[in-house]
Amino acid sequence: MRKLPREGHKVSTWSGGSTTQVYIFPEEADYGKRDFLFRVSSAGVDCDRSDFTPLPGVERHIMVLNGALRLLYEGHGEKDLAVLEQDTFSGDWHTVSLGQAQDFNLMLREGTKGCIRGLRLKAGESHTFTFFPGEKGVLLLYQGSGEANQLSLSEWDGLLCQGPGELNVKAQTDCILALARVQQQ
Repeated sequence: MRKLPREGHKVSTWSGGSTTQVYIFPEEADYGKRDFLFRVSSAGVDCDRSDFTPLPGVERHIMVLNGALRLLYEGHGEKDLAVLEQDTFSGDWHTVSLGQAQDFNLMLREGTKGCIRGLRLKAGESHTFTFFPGEKGVLLLYQGSGEANQLSLSEWDGLLCQGPGELNVKAQTDCILALARVQQQ
């Protein structure tokens, strides 16, 4: 397990606001070159209407951490997302978002599969995540403070976990956690 502190996250801009890269794999990959197998990030959607960056060949998972979004998938329908609700869509689709929010993203390329999950913990509550052999997990503490396997976590800190093993998270204050799980095929 390795801590991914807030200070180490790369922040860049996109048409709707800013995006914070929590983790990219392989670690020497460059998002701009699209040479990653998977990427975990959180984006601030600051405009009432924005176009998502086209990502051909990428499966996208998105979950709202605060605010609300309506995603319009040109030719593929639409989806309304409130806090901790999620959807999966193709990076090939022209996607427009309506509303302002902070979201959590998992981007997967060929040879990887994965999912995301959000969790609220009240102060003093704990939760255990189990990781299987060959699985990687990236946990983001979005809101609050806590401890994970005796590591102190503040807002925006992340953890990289590799299976097999367990991650025990205990909330020191009310928390919102986001977890991306990835398995390479």
